[in-house]
Amino acid sequence: MKLFKPYSSTQSPDGREKKVFQWFIVNRKQPLIDYRQAIWDYEILDGRQKLYAECSLDELFSEYELLTFKDFLLKNSKTEVKFNEQNLPLFFTGEKPYGSLISSYNQTRESGFYPVCQQASYNLPFQVWGFYSTESVNPSERFIYEFNNHDLEAFEAERKKQSVNYSVEFVSKALNLLGFYDLPSVHEIQTVCSYLNDEGYQIEKGLSRSTLEAIKSMYEGSIR
Repeated sequence: MKLFKPYSSTQSPDGREKKVFQWFIVNRKQPLIDYRQAIWDYEILDGRQKLYAECSLDELFSEYELLTFKDFLLKNSKTEVKFNEQNLPLFFTGEKPYGSLISSYNQTRESGFYPVCQQASYNLPFQVWGFYSTESVNPSERFIYEFNNHDLEAFEAERKKQSVNYSVEFVSKALNLLGFYDLPSVHEIQTVCSYLNDEGYQIEKGLSRSTLEAIKSMYEGSIR
């Protein structure tokens, strides 16, 4: 039998923080699998160790529970669920199961428990809670978040517009420098450049040589 430990992450509107949710099942009536088979060295654990190990096992998801919960969370909260498959038998590490911490945990904005099964829309035949912790997001992750939340179509349209404008300017200047003064209309050049842009040919405009020389002179003067 396969058992899973699911989790999700959500980011703040500014993309600077993310909450990571570790999902777990509470109040399981019957174990998914015999504890003696699923827990390493079960027979030599003492009473408290056995209790913690059993509860930790009960908090894991079966494949059916995982798929059902993934579907629920995506439809109701637009939150994706990822997971780690657990190797059996489980090795008891001594850590307390999440469920044993709910009543005594000091809930804060940064970390705490979230009873997703108490939502009005929750209708699954098993109960799920989540433990969340807040983490800072590094700049590279924040860039990906902002990009994914950007209006991609508008972004692509603006990029193409700039590229076509640079292309028109480039072609016009190039033809002038080559001695062609009876140029096609701007609309005709734009049409050709737009076609080439769609084919993957793009022109970007950087700083001119004179501008670069001026910046260089200012920089050298500032360090003398």
